[in-house]
Amino acid sequence: MENQKSIVPQCEEKQVERIFFVFSIAILFLVICGCSAKPPAAGAQGAAIVEKINTSRDYYDGLVLTDPDNSAAWLIRGMYYNNAFGRYEEALRSYNRSLELDPESGLAWYAKGITLRNMHRFSESETCFEQAEKYRMNDQTFFSGKPRPGSGY
Repeated sequence: MENQKSIVPQCEEKQVERIFFVFSIAILFLVICGCSAKPPAAGAQGAAIVEKINTSRDYYDGLVLTDPDNSAAWLIRGMYYNNAFGRYEEALRSYNRSLELDPESGLAWYAKGITLRNMHRFSESETCFEQAEKYRMNDQTFFSGKPRPGSGY
């Protein structure tokens, strides 16, 4: 009986060693595969997305180059830059130019307010929303003035 007791702990010890060995090999395999694997290439799909972004940027920049006194072109360009990777400073420059050309554009005031809110410049955005409300009847657009808190803007 004593002989059986001494065999059991040895078997368990060998099983633990065997499990540890298999587990170590599996971890080593995963590490080696992970370290030697190449990162996934952007491929044609990634290149197509980058091309579309560059084409869009060129398009919106081209709008204001071909007609620099077009308030709507500056407004649309500002909207693009507000939405494209959060380029808020560039968007503000476009909105400011749009408002120089048409200071009564409710939509331009509203869009500028959204961008300022995205930049956490809340008091400035409130002023823009007030101007947007004042001039909203000049635009044939439908917006409700200030965005509601928590609306994502």
